Amino acid sequence: MQLTINDMPEPPKGYEYTGEYRQPKIGEWFIDPNDMKATRTSSGYHLPRLILRKKRFRADYAHCYYFVGETGKVLKDYDNRRATDAARHAIGNHFETEAEAQKPADKLKEFLMQFHGGE
Repeated sequence: MQLTINDMPEPPKGYEYTGEYRQPKIGEWFIDPNDMKATRTSSGYHLPRLILRKKRFRADYAHCYYFVGETGKVLKDYDNRRATDAARHAIGNHFETEAEAQKPADKLKEFLMQFHGGE
């Protein structure tokens, strides 16, 4: 069954269409044309499907977001569409909540300490 953009149901909250039509990998979301619902791949063989991806957060203009600073601390800024805001978003350092930013901050510290023998 060939779907058009008008036939596609609303993706699950926080997801968007990739434009890809292929066999999904385990853990990916896809649209099943038989029931027109979004489904997450758990295992088994699936025919090619429309693939979804998790939408990355981007704060609205002049709204706050959180990022991991150069010292490894979570900091807050306002997205005024400056070059620094765009650069942080481009590398994935742009989070909706402080708690979301704390996870990569902790991982970054662990990763960097590996270069010092885990001290």
